[in-house]
Amino acid sequence: MALHAQRAAHWFGVAVIAILSQSCWTVLSHGSFHIVATGDSITTGLAPNRLQSAMLTQGLSRVTSAQAYSVASGGATSDTYLGLANDPNGNPPRFHNFAWEALNGPVDAFGSYPLPQVLTPEPDAVVVMIGTNDAMRAATNPPLEANYLSNLATIATYLQSAKTPAGKEPKIFIATLLPILEHPSNPAYLAANQIIDDVFNPAIRQTALDYGFHLLDLNQRIQAQPNWQDWYSDDGQNPGYVHLWANGGMGYQWLASEVLYGVLDTYAGDTNLDGENNMLDLQPLLANYFSPQNRGWADGDFNHDGKVDGWDKQIWFDHLPPAEAARYLQSIPEPTTAKLGLWALGTWLGNIAYSRWTRRAGRCRFQQPARF
Repeated sequence: MALHAQRAAHWFGVAVIAILSQSCWTVLSHGSFHIVATGDSITTGLAPNRLQSAMLTQGLSRVTSAQAYSVASGGATSDTYLGLANDPNGNPPRFHNFAWEALNGPVDAFGSYPLPQVLTPEPDAVVVMIGTNDAMRAATNPPLEANYLSNLATIATYLQSAKTPAGKEPKIFIATLLPILEHPSNPAYLAANQIIDDVFNPAIRQTALDYGFHLLDLNQRIQAQPNWQDWYSDDGQNPGYVHLWANGGMGYQWLASEVLYGVLDTYAGDTNLDGENNMLDLQPLLANYFSPQNRGWADGDFNHDGKVDGWDKQIWFDHLPPAEAARYLQSIPEPTTAKLGLWALGTWLGNIAYSRWTRRAGRCRFQQPARF
C-alpha cells in the first residue's frame, strides 16, 4: 500500500514538471556562500582545499559564489587559538586570535595556502575544531584540562555575539574531537583519547547547547564508518594515531563532506542558499527528479544520498513557509494550480505512508536520528 502511495506521489510530480519548466521561475546566483574552518592540523587537512572540492561536488558554485577558507595551524592549542600563545606555524609566526580572523581576516583560501590572500571573508558559517593538542598535553599535565575548558568558554562567548565587518552574524558550528588511536609505545595517546571521551567532547556538546551553536558530532560519525581506523596515518605512508593521511587523505575527504553536510542541513530545502525557502528552490528538484545521475545539493538532493526523489520533496515541503506556498499556488493560472495542489497533496500523503514503511529499514538518512 505504501509503495503504491509513493508511486502515485511520483506521478503527480511528473505531471507538473512540464508545466513548471515553462514558467518564469529561474534559480539565479545569489551573492556568496562562505565557510571558514578554524583549528589545528586536522582542520588544515580538510580546509580549504578538500572542503572547497566538496562544495563543488554539491554543485554550489552553480547557484552562488561558494568559497571555503581556513584559519588553522599545525600544533595549535586552545591557547594558540585565542592568541595567548605564539603560533610558530603561522605565516608569519605570530600571536593571533583564530576566531577574530575567521570573521575579519586574513584567512587562507583554496590555492593560496600558506599565504593568506583574503582579507575579509564575510563567512556565512564558522566551524570550530580545536582541542586535540590540548588533550595530548593534558595527558601528561592534568591541570591543562581545566585550561582547555576555560578557553572553550571564552571562544564560545566571543563567537556567540560576533559579527563580520559588514554586520553579518554567521552560523557557528562546533565539532567534537576525533578519536586518537592507541600508540604501542606511548601511553599518552591512549590517555589523551580518554580525556577527549570523558572531558573534552562532553564539554563541546554542552557548549553547543548552552550557546545555541550547531553541533558537528564528528567523533560519533567517524566511528560509525567501516574500517575508519584505516584512515589514520600521520605521514601518509605508515599507520598513524592522530591524522587521516592514509590512502591520499581519504579520511579528510570524508571529513570535509561531513562538515559541509552539517552546514547545509541548517539550510534544508533552500537549494540556492539565499536564506529563503520558496518555489525557486523547487525548480531544480523537479528538473532532476529520479535522475539516474549522481546529484548534489544544488540539484535538490537535501538528504545527501546522491539522488533526488520523494524524500527531498518532503524535506522541501517541510521547510516551506505556508504563506509562501499559498502565494505561489495563487500565482499559477488554472488548471495548473489544481494540478500542483493535487501533486503536493499526493506527495505529502505518499511520503507519509512511504516513510513509515522505510523508516524501519533505515533507508532515508535524513529521517534517521539527527546526524550531528
